[in-house]
Amino acid sequence: MTDDELATIITRLLKNGVPPTAIADTFNLDVQIVKDLLADERVRKFGTTELGEALHQLMWDALEGMRDAMKNAPVAKRMQVNMTLLSRASAMIGSQEPDSVAKLQNEMSKMMAEVRSIPVDAGTSIYELTSTDAPTDDSEERSPG
Repeated sequence: MTDDELATIITRLLKNGVPPTAIADTFNLDVQIVKDLLADERVRKFGTTELGEALHQLMWDALEGMRDAMKNAPVAKRMQVNMTLLSRASAMIGSQEPDSVAKLQNEMSKMMAEVRSIPVDAGTSIYELTSTDAPTDDSEERSPG
């Protein structure tokens, strides 16, 4: 078996969740070689070997997706999201250092300014969702007949 074939087999095993130590023991390899192959695979797949970095990037992607969704959301939904964000942000601010608090407040202010700058269509009022002109369906008011 060539080194390339072995590397391919090890990579497939890693992709299927086999632990690096089990693979190293099976093929009588140094566990660090297998861990390096796992690190390479994670860089190819996620762009990093660090879970914190990957989660950080996912959070930014989620924020970008939420901004895009908010541009087309009805006013009531935007207000709901804004209130949720503000409550979470205020909880986070309580546990931050003064410099990071100022940075977070600045970022929140920028984000809220962007949300406020999104034009609101007058036809998306939450009060237009229920028709007040529709006939009532009150069977007690009907006369037998």
